[in-house]
Amino acid sequence: MTPPDRNLDSEAKGVHCSLCPHRCLLKEGSTGLCGVRSARGGREFSLIGNRIAALAEDPVEKKPLYHFFPGSTLLSLGTLGCNLSCLFCQNHDLSFFSGKGSPQAVTGEALSAERLVKEALGCRAVGVAYTYNEPTVFADTFRECWGPAVKEAGLANVWVTNGYMTPETLSGVAPLIEAVNQDLKFFTDEAYHRWTGGSLDPVLKSLLMWREAGVWLEVTTLIIPGLNDSPLPFRQTARWIRENLGRETPWHLSRFFPRFRLDHIPPTPPETLSHLRGIALEEGLHHVYLGNVSDPEGEKTLCPECGRTLIERSGYRVHIQGLKKGRCAGCGALPAGRWERE
Repeated sequence: MTPPDRNLDSEAKGVHCSLCPHRCLLKEGSTGLCGVRSARGGREFSLIGNRIAALAEDPVEKKPLYHFFPGSTLLSLGTLGCNLSCLFCQNHDLSFFSGKGSPQAVTGEALSAERLVKEALGCRAVGVAYTYNEPTVFADTFRECWGPAVKEAGLANVWVTNGYMTPETLSGVAPLIEAVNQDLKFFTDEAYHRWTGGSLDPVLKSLLMWREAGVWLEVTTLIIPGLNDSPLPFRQTARWIRENLGRETPWHLSRFFPRFRLDHIPPTPPETLSHLRGIALEEGLHHVYLGNVSDPEGEKTLCPECGRTLIERSGYRVHIQGLKKGRCAGCGALPAGRWERE
């Protein structure tokens, strides 16, 4: 006989999901806010299983990861569902899939761990990226199926995540993960609640936990005009990153384009991105990058010691010119990152 879930709430006749801070009460025949978690027989379970909605080869720079084996390829997979409700979602067809909220609406192609590894090796990828939608919602499948197989094959597991997860979820998956790009979408709790349906504190805690776990971490902020492009809170955030994550933590400032339910907001002016990048550099961050915009200076990786250009980028084209065995060819400094795979 299957034991009841430890999160069972017998009085409310449901199970509390523990994957993210929403801690949804899951009842028979219903789903949580993510649309892909439900309950059966007094136990929480995933409606996704090992089914995927997207599988593609991507340059590592697309995640974006600039200090993790630059110029390499990742096999990227995504499923359905998300635990946030961002009004500017870039992948809303997966996160807000048709029929979300109905268990019968969760579809996809089954992907075994063995096939995943075979596909990744076949395209000479350095690893597998769990992206396109939020990997937190399928953390159990990752932890029990895909993640261990990928790691055992000598490949890297990479998460592209909103960071909105419980500490127990993060601590459960972190030993299997080599690199993470995590969003820091807004700088106040009020903005997080209004535009994503989440809150700031769990996101900050996740950033700290990735760092403490020794996972390579890069941070991304989508700069949206009028929502999070104000210089003062941005400066305070740059200071928080420097003091808590380290000045060599790469921070990607990405240009917004009208999407989903914020299609009335114009694209971010390139000069806004350049100005905010200057503020972050003033605050002592070494690696501040601009994305979704053509800006050669905002895409370069420089040696934090001597200023030599280590890597030049143009979109996803990468020219490594100043790195030798992970060190600056000029002064011999060791910039933070994962540069060569053993």
